[in-house]
Amino acid sequence: MLTINSSNTSDHEGPDDQQIPWTLWLRGVIGVITVLGNLLVILLILTRPSLRTTPNWFVLSLAVADFLVGLVIISIALVFIFLYPFKGYGVYFVLAIHDFVLYASTSNLCALTLNRYIRIVHPLKQNLLRKKSNVVMLLAFSWTVAFLLPFILLVLRIFIQDSKVIRSYSTFLLCLDTFPCVFLPVAYCRVLCVVQHQRAQITRQMSQLRHNYPVNSNEREMCENNKRSANVLGGVIAFFVITNVLYTVGAWLHFLGIPTQNSTLSRISLLLLNTNSVNNIFVYGLFKKDFREEMAKVFCRKLGNRVGSTRSFGSPTKRIMEM
Repeated sequence: MLTINSSNTSDHEGPDDQQIPWTLWLRGVIGVITVLGNLLVILLILTRPSLRTTPNWFVLSLAVADFLVGLVIISIALVFIFLYPFKGYGVYFVLAIHDFVLYASTSNLCALTLNRYIRIVHPLKQNLLRKKSNVVMLLAFSWTVAFLLPFILLVLRIFIQDSKVIRSYSTFLLCLDTFPCVFLPVAYCRVLCVVQHQRAQITRQMSQLRHNYPVNSNEREMCENNKRSANVLGGVIAFFVITNVLYTVGAWLHFLGIPTQNSTLSRISLLLLNTNSVNNIFVYGLFKKDFREEMAKVFCRKLGNRVGSTRSFGSPTKRIMEM
């Protein structure tokens, strides 16, 4: 994600004093929710055997990327405000780290979408992504690309220092930023069409064969699983598009030198971009059945332990009073 300020870092003159309080508070809240929410998703996958499935490795990788967004970007934002401005090449390095974690989140979301797309639209090819080696290769590719894109720009700025080369590469990065906003909704629409077609087909089979033959329960279960996967994917993609479109448009306008005349709008778009990493816990908690069940088990167990400890603490007193 090419930051709006990446193309012209020399124009920084320090933050407006009026923007510091609300920026600090909002980014602090976003950071805490992002870190805690994604940490919960990570711990659930790593500690619950039922969640350690091959498809959930994509969820784990996305949660790690979003965890880093909360941990790194929010920390950088706070330091950027208090120690502003970074001098020399420090600002370039900070922007490279900022873009790396954002690219990691986006590339892992694309990998997760590709996995769901192949599983639902091309079920005969889903064995390709059931092999752990293929999953590891795809996730490693996502992280490698996310790392290389911003740090190539960092090398160009520090060592090449050719404005034409830097501008050409920045144009390439902006095109990459725009691609997920188009690809992800198109892929989801295709997934949704296939799921609707499967449900209609199962419904027709049930109405035609109900009185003569039993309906294949495996097909019905697969249809329901695909529906749940589509709901989860739709929630993630919808939130991504909503939080990224405004920022991407602003980045293009800034890159092309078109004045927006609204600094508040650019700050809001940046905050929306950071909130994209908050949605993991809410989406998986609301839509994904296995995550919902495991979270319920964890919280019920914690509540049961508290109740048990309270009862054990009160029982000796009761016995003494009876004596």
